Amino acid sequence: MNRISYTETIPGFGKLKYKTPSWVTADFSALYMWRVLTPQWTPGEWFLDAGVGLNVGGRENWAYVGAQGSVKLGYTFVGAPVSLAFDWSPAIGGGFLYGPGGSFSGFNDLGLANFGITATYNF
Repeated sequence: MNRISYTETIPGFGKLKYKTPSWVTADFSALYMWRVLTPQWTPGEWFLDAGVGLNVGGRENWAYVGAQGSVKLGYTFVGAPVSLAFDWSPAIGGGFLYGPGGSFSGFNDLGLANFGITATYNF
């Protein structure tokens, strides 16, 4: 089962009032995912997905763009169209710091620790 995944993240979005604070980061990912493995360990369906794609994001005076991968180990429950998964989605690429005093570019290593828990409703 191949599919395309899109993720949009704005940490702290619920705390915003009228002006966007400088600590808010916008992050966008587009991944193409493959179902790599479906072992039959227990009732229900275990799965291992892998994918590749593009990651872009930034905030005030900081932007990044690069490649992103994803590995997801999950379980689809018996009798319910719900999946729960643990995923690792490292993003690597260039980071750019800019402002009135000049600019700086370098390797963005902040995206290597992208871990998450995903709950999905399956149509």
